Formats: sequence, structure tokens, C-alpha cells
Amino acid sequence: MRSASSRSPSERAYGFLLVLYPRAFRDRFGTDLRELFRDQCRAARAGGGGTGMARLWLRTLPDLVHAAFLERLGAAVNLFGASIDSTLPQQPPATGDGMFHTLAHDLRFAVRTLGKSPVSTAVAALIISLGTGAVTTIFSAANAIVLRPLPGATRPGQLVEITRTQGDGRGSLSASYPYFRRLRDGTRAFNGLAAWTMIPLTISTGGAGTTSLGNIVSGDYFAVLGVRPALGRFFGADEDSTPGGSPVVVLGHGFWQSRLGGDSSVIGRTIGLNGHPFTVIGVAPRGFHGVYAPLQTDAWVPLMMQAQVRPGPVLLANSGAGWLELFGRMRDGITRDAGRAELATLTAAQVADAGEPAEFQRFTGVRLASLSGLPSEASGAVLGFMALLLAAAGLVLLIAGVNVAGMLLARAVARRREMAVRVALGAGRARLVGQLLAESVILFLMGAAGGVLFAVWGTRALEQIKLPVAVDLPVSLDLTPDVRVLGFTLIVSLITGVLFGLAPALQASGGDLTLSLRNDSAGAGTRRSRTRNALVVGQLAMSL
Repeated sequence: MRSASSRSPSERAYGFLLVLYPRAFRDRFGTDLRELFRDQCRAARAGGGGTGMARLWLRTLPDLVHAAFLERLGAAVNLFGASIDSTLPQQPPATGDGMFHTLAHDLRFAVRTLGKSPVSTAVAALIISLGTGAVTTIFSAANAIVLRPLPGATRPGQLVEITRTQGDGRGSLSASYPYFRRLRDGTRAFNGLAAWTMIPLTISTGGAGTTSLGNIVSGDYFAVLGVRPALGRFFGADEDSTPGGSPVVVLGHGFWQSRLGGDSSVIGRTIGLNGHPFTVIGVAPRGFHGVYAPLQTDAWVPLMMQAQVRPGPVLLANSGAGWLELFGRMRDGITRDAGRAELATLTAAQVADAGEPAEFQRFTGVRLASLSGLPSEASGAVLGFMALLLAAAGLVLLIAGVNVAGMLLARAVARRREMAVRVALGAGRARLVGQLLAESVILFLMGAAGGVLFAVWGTRALEQIKLPVAVDLPVSLDLTPDVRVLGFTLIVSLITGVLFGLAPALQASGGDLTLSLRNDSAGAGTRRSRTRNALVVGQLAMSL
């Protein structure tokens, strides 16, 4: 025990205030409380000098008076020995309100504890931010390209892509116009079927022409998707009946903004498409690029205008020309198996009645896949590649988590005396672990917030990368994190916070803590050494 002359004024004042406790309590815990306060004084002076000491006294004095009052009250009713700690209740009430109160208290205490060492907290949060940012960036890209519902579509879960298949399972997205009409007119399982294909366009708005990507679509294309125009209207039934009789066009929102300045008077204006005059009747909504979402589509024209915008023979009556892709919206209560069986029957009838050419004679079956913004044969490969990237980013997060776990373990070793005093005051191990886990979770949530900022920057950088596509297509990716990405990041941060905070929490609260009031035991040192070694080995393994 230190002599009175070697104690600081704050320590002597604290020792004097201990007289507020009952004598039996002082005899039992007085020395431990003085030693704990001495350690807190050292940390306060190192962290903020006089300001740190002032904050320490502002926290300590009310807690000491409150705890002393409860001890005096317990002694008056012969309940001395009950575990009382104003900052850490022994057992929270079993009610929901009590659990939330305890959780809120733990979170507030965790914030104060992390605030005592701002430098190490900031470094740990930065490390977590890098790992979380990598995972969030890759998941945001996968979400935008594969997982996100088709932008602008109503109830996208009902939309399916239609692929003709042969006996060995191989499929073809190509469909002729007569085949499309056979399915559209004969189906009862679908609310509607639509056809479309990509076409290169040169769009002239009065000056030099602009090379763009367009779609030539059936009249019910927008109705089946459930897309609503940002301006004007979409195609009507009369504009999908007479070849060459409907020179109308719907412009993409991006083209309307960039080339026409977002002029609302564009409706009714005549523009040139591949050298032919077309009348603008509508503007698509923001973010809608067509069935293949990553491609920047600037204009949509009716199928009946195929001869004007798609050079070559007229294909509307040619059953042997596979130049269209099909999709449909299933009716409520109809399963995909039922819809597939119906379309397969119609497909077999088309082959038998219309005399499809030899290359399509074998395609008598149908496969339905969700309309996800990519061709069905490509979405699986893209998703697999994204999963590989996500696994790599996950390893980065694991390495960051192991780093932070090592820092938490070092902090736990330094706090064993504090944990010992809390145990001496009656706190159970589960209560200590819960509070230490709260600190870890808050630390990882702070890192997740920084990770989202890194992800916003990272996705913007990815959007500027020119993808090595086989042909020159205008790719337009919106990788901005959305609610789905933020929810994913929150779940990841909570799981990693518990995962990497559990071992340090168990280490800090385990063993014979009463010996820590004097010094650490050799056995505890051995266990900590083993834990540190395991963390180092794990980090090196994941890095390699």
C-alpha cells in the first residue's frame, strides 16, 4: 500500500470520501477502490491533463455518493453484502423495459470508455472502415448489376424472361415475330407478353447526329413492365398494328437531359432517327434503361417501324428470322411451372404448324427466368464472379477484424484490475462480457459508417472504369449504395463486432480476477499469450 505522503491530492480526497461507505464495506473493498481510482487518475492525466481530471471527478463523485447511499440503506435493513454497483447492475430486470434500459446503459458506458482513448479508437475504426468499405463496395456493385430489381418496373417479381429450349437443355433467346404473336395471343397464364431487340441509332436533334443505342419494341413493352413515363405517353395499340405507319419515339431520360436540356416542350417535336423523321411522344423515367439495365438506352421505337430503323429485309412476317427477345408478366396465382408448360405447348404448336426452319425445329421447350437486368445466361456468371470478389473483400474484412481483436485483447489485459473490482462488487461474468461486447459493437459500427463513405467513393470510381465489352456498347452503371446495401453493411458490422469482440471480452472477464487486484497470474498470462498467438497466426494465414 502506498504511503499517504506519496498520494496525489485527488487520491487523498477520494480516500477521504470513502468514509461515506459503511465501515465493513471500506474494510473489504477500500484498498481496491483506491487502487482503481489511482489507475483512472493516471489515464485521465495522460489523456487530458487538468481537463481529464475534471471529467473524471464529474463522473466519479455522483457515482460514489449514489453507491454509498445504497450501501448505507442496505446495511440499515441488514442486507449488507448484496452486490451493488451503480454503474453496472448485477442482474437487469427480466422485463423488456429493463433489458432495454440495461442495453442503453451499456452503450452509453461503452461510448465513454472508447472516448477515454480517442487515438486507439480512431485507429481501430479506420482499420475496420477499410475492411467494411471493401465488402460494401463489392456488394453494392453486385446489388446494382444482378440483385437490384429492374429500375422503374412495377412488381418486378412477376416479370420473367422467356427462352426456347431443346431436349438437352440448351436454350436460345432468339424469337421470330410470328412466334411472338403466337405466344402473346395464345397465353392465359400471363397478363401480357412483349418483344424487343437492340438497334444502333443515329439521333439528330437539329445539329450533328449522335450515335446511340436504341430499342425496337412491341406496343405493350412499357405496359408489361409497368413503367410510367416521366413526360408525355408511351406507345398505344394503334401504333403496333401497321408496318411503317407509326413514326413515333420515346426518348431516354438521360438523353433528354443531356442533349435537349430537359425541355418539357419536346413532346410533339420531330427528330431524326437513322435519317427518318420521328415524332417524340414521351420520355422514360429517370434510371430506366430498358430490360438490360447496365446499357444506356436513348430511344425506343415501335416494332412496326423496323424497316425504317433497322436496315435489311422486313422481318415482321418472316417466321424463320430469330431477331427478338421475349419477356412477360405472370398472372397472380399462376406458378412458373404452369406458365412454362403453357408456353411449351404453344411453342410445339408453332413448330408443327408454321414450319420453323431446321435450326429451330429442336427448340420445343421453354425456360422461364427472372427478369433481372441481365440475360439469364450471363447473370449466373456475373453473380459467380461477384461472389468471388466478395469473398476476397471478406478476407480483407477478416484481416482487419483480427487486427482490431488484437488491439481489444491488449486493452482487455490493461483493464483486468478494473474487471476484478467489478467482480468484487458483485458483477457477474455475463454482465461484464455484455458490456465489453457493447464496446466492440460500437467500435465496429463506427467503422461501418466510415466503410460506407469509402464505398461511396469506391463505387463512383468503379462507375468511371470503361468495361472491356466485346462490342462498343454504352454502359451506364449506377452503383450508389441503396437501402439494401446499408442494411447489409449494418448486419455485417454487428456480426463482426460480436465475433471479434467475444474473445477479448471472455479473456478480460475470465480466470481468477481476484488475483488481478494484486498482480496477474502466470496462468492468465499463458492464456493471453496463446490467444495473441492464435490471432497472429490467423491474420498471417488470411493475408497469404
